[in-house]
Amino acid sequence: MGLLAIYLLPAAAAFLGFILIQMKDGKLNAAQKMASILNLVVAASLFFYAQYYNTNFLYSIWVDLGLKITVSFAAPVFFLFLKTLTDYRGLRARHFIPFIPSIIYAILLTAVVLCMTEPEQIYYMGHVIQGESGEMETSLPFKIMEFLGHRFFKAVILLQIVSVLVYAIFEIRKYYALLDDVYTTREGKETNKTLLFVGLCLAAIIYALAIFTVPHYSFIPTWRILLYMIIVCLFIGIVSYLLSGIQYTAENLKSLLDSETVHNGSEPDEDEGSLAARLTNAMTEHELWKNPELTIISLSEFLGTNRTYVSKAIKSNFNGNFSDFVNRYRIEHAVKLMKSQRKEDVVLKSIAVDSGYGSLSSFTRNFKILYHATPSQWLENQ
Repeated sequence: MGLLAIYLLPAAAAFLGFILIQMKDGKLNAAQKMASILNLVVAASLFFYAQYYNTNFLYSIWVDLGLKITVSFAAPVFFLFLKTLTDYRGLRARHFIPFIPSIIYAILLTAVVLCMTEPEQIYYMGHVIQGESGEMETSLPFKIMEFLGHRFFKAVILLQIVSVLVYAIFEIRKYYALLDDVYTTREGKETNKTLLFVGLCLAAIIYALAIFTVPHYSFIPTWRILLYMIIVCLFIGIVSYLLSGIQYTAENLKSLLDSETVHNGSEPDEDEGSLAARLTNAMTEHELWKNPELTIISLSEFLGTNRTYVSKAIKSNFNGNFSDFVNRYRIEHAVKLMKSQRKEDVVLKSIAVDSGYGSLSSFTRNFKILYHATPSQWLENQ
């Protein structure tokens, strides 16, 4: 019973993570709702995993079935979570396609188990838990279960984990590119997604190792199991905390893009070169870059066109995205201010605000991109 309690710790941690997200003040956004479901799926799979060490369910094939089915749904749910986090167009019917293989697998596995005899079920679970072997006349359902529940299961779960993590890298990079094409800075909009991604990667690795090594853990000393489970709990707790704190998601971006005033006509009234000239004028004469809340939407409305044409003109004529375009003017202004003052009189926070930045950290990050040094380092070399 003590061993069962230890193995139930991660399941309890995942469920508490679900509670933590639900207790968040205010209305949950789509990403937080999906994160809640992800926590429940993980909690359910870890609960079934712990039942391997429950003497009341010893050699119960339904425990093994519950584990495999819940684990197979974790990656599709994580995929939906990524979509709600990074895709401002929202969830669509095709995004639920990854669930089809998991549903088919669950139905097939259940049907096979129902066709197995009770001695076959016990024999199968003896092999799963303790690696027991022996001679027994087995039916076709048993052989199918042996294939679906071992090699096939491990291959599919491993493929799911690798696919989702690789997809996450590209999806987050694409989302960052979109942020750079709409805002002048990502500050307050990344919501620690890099740290979140690292945490999820580590959690996925630990999760996979736990699932793949079920037959061996009964031989590990209790203190090592306890240490392992505490580590798993810590990772689940950290990831759940990060999930609960996600405030800026694709939903926020969608509300901004939907607010854009769409001008009539499929083509602009001027050529790209003329629009580029007006963009330069908006920056040099009107100094729109001084507004820390400047977006490509507000710039487009100032110019009397829409963001698609503005974005295209910037990329074609200024060798970069909207964020690069605006930040060049801001950093150029900051450098002029620093050059006009004595080193000991320079107050970087004041320089940042005068240059259109809402914070010193944002100013430092963008300065480093252009000058490959922080403002302080640049000043020391002058």
